[in-house]
Amino acid sequence: MENEEGEKNYITIVYHLSSSSAIKYLKTSNEVTCMCTPFENVVICGTKLGSILVFDLDENIRNEEIELGDEIHTDLEMVALRHHYKILDPTFSTDGLPEVVHFFEITKLVSLVTKGSHRVVAVDNIGKLSSWILIEFSEGDWAGSLADLTMKVGGRIKLALHSEIDLSEKLKIMYDPETFEIGFDPNDHNSFIFSTSDGMHYSKLYNQVDDNIDKSGGPIIRTLDTSSVGELIRVTSISYSDQGFILTGFEDGSIGLYHTDFSSPISIWHNS
Repeated sequence: MENEEGEKNYITIVYHLSSSSAIKYLKTSNEVTCMCTPFENVVICGTKLGSILVFDLDENIRNEEIELGDEIHTDLEMVALRHHYKILDPTFSTDGLPEVVHFFEITKLVSLVTKGSHRVVAVDNIGKLSSWILIEFSEGDWAGSLADLTMKVGGRIKLALHSEIDLSEKLKIMYDPETFEIGFDPNDHNSFIFSTSDGMHYSKLYNQVDDNIDKSGGPIIRTLDTSSVGELIRVTSISYSDQGFILTGFEDGSIGLYHTDFSSPISIWHNS
């Protein structure tokens, strides 16, 4: 969608599973590349330019005329608007943060929910991972806040940066989003298993001094042994149990059983 000034806006349409009609239209300033829903009526979007946006579907939405699907005339005048849609702007955007976290396209968003806590993990297409705490207020500030320009006036939901790590820099490899899979420990959302083009790895996210922190201040990444499957066989899925066991699926049909305490697999079922 392009306005009279030539600025592009993007519309993401949200459907309900029990209905074939759209329930919301989400307006963004750049293309949405991935989404997650940490809980009902909240949608988080990652974008092509590295922004992370939060939409509160319970917000009162305004009526706005937009154009979908029609061509723009060469003189940049819009053709006659055909429909009236209800548009929802982001309630929060990382664009307003004093320091940019992601400069590149967000390729994956993971929602992690425990009792009383909501976490969102974002990964961009060069392998930088960031972890965010989702904060919900009982009501929005309709006067606006100069201290928090990342939220819209009246917004109730925001993200606060918890930790970040550059996976490609730590591994000294060329990150490939096409081969990336990730799974988090349901008991400890700082612990995670992830796969890249060169295999599978275990790590943790921490902000404080810990045995799992190396001298440079970053988490130690431990590589898991996948040689019995094949070095060039990529991981296609990761499932984490609450007892530290990890099931991994491989593209050749094999299934691996691992545990966070060991680098070698407990068992491999070939061509399952």
